[in-house]
Amino acid sequence: MEPEASNDEAVKNNSKIVVLEGGARQMDLGWPYSTEDIVALVSGLSDLPTVGGGFLGIGAFHNLDIALDRKADSIVLMDIDREIVDLNLHILQIVEKTDKFEDLLPNIRKFIQEQDVMPSMEFFDKYISVGTNLRCRTPLSWAKNPESFEKLKQLINDGKVAVAHSDITDPTTMKVIEGFFTRSGVQLQYVNLSNVENPGPDIDNQEFRSLGNISKSLQEAGGTPTTIVVSSVSSEKSIPVSHQARTNVLKPKVKPVRKSKSMFSLNFIYFIRSLDNLNQDGPLNLSKKNQVEKL
Repeated sequence: MEPEASNDEAVKNNSKIVVLEGGARQMDLGWPYSTEDIVALVSGLSDLPTVGGGFLGIGAFHNLDIALDRKADSIVLMDIDREIVDLNLHILQIVEKTDKFEDLLPNIRKFIQEQDVMPSMEFFDKYISVGTNLRCRTPLSWAKNPESFEKLKQLINDGKVAVAHSDITDPTTMKVIEGFFTRSGVQLQYVNLSNVENPGPDIDNQEFRSLGNISKSLQEAGGTPTTIVVSSVSSEKSIPVSHQARTNVLKPKVKPVRKSKSMFSLNFIYFIRSLDNLNQDGPLNLSKKNQVEKL
């Protein structure tokens, strides 16, 4: 049975993919691809027995690989950047409208090329296979594996896949996500924060302080104390000692992407903790910790 839509939801172009409008401000912060190694992340999650439930991923469509690997029963792809929300919607609609599995990857490649989504088609082809010179890659399992394709299409057909324009640092924009999961009959089980807790050096003090709202935001999105939160940092040393006791660093079962000799790139570390532990420790205080403490 399809979940009943609320006034906060919209369906575009006769699609069953739900669009959630959280009322977030617009910020041009999104990337059309992940700068992380999603193949490594998925392999690191493989030993976790917890599967199913709702999945919330921040960022682009690489989150689909994580959601499907975790056998999610409902999926929300969320971003503060409207262009990334629209990109996710277009990609999902291609899946929805493609009847034959063998046509999906060509359809995706055609869209990527026509819309100049990636730096180049060579970049995209490496991104979904051996990895790019930035050491990033994603499995794109739903375009390579018929079972993943059928699973994603079924979730879309059941009205259990959504895109959301929300802000992880603004709890008031997250309530629409909780409503969607409730109507889908699931609880939020997995969240992929990506590197949200590891902001770049150009983040201002107000933005840095707002990271303290992450726990409240995830609760507003339907998170429970046992919701599993996945994060990434540039090195294990970036996890403060005060947080280490309640974090579990994942151990990928695949070889990392070969490092480029001509370009700086990061080899991300992935770790998980429960939302309850995130509530206790707070988000990671990284690049601007000392500066903010002096304010």
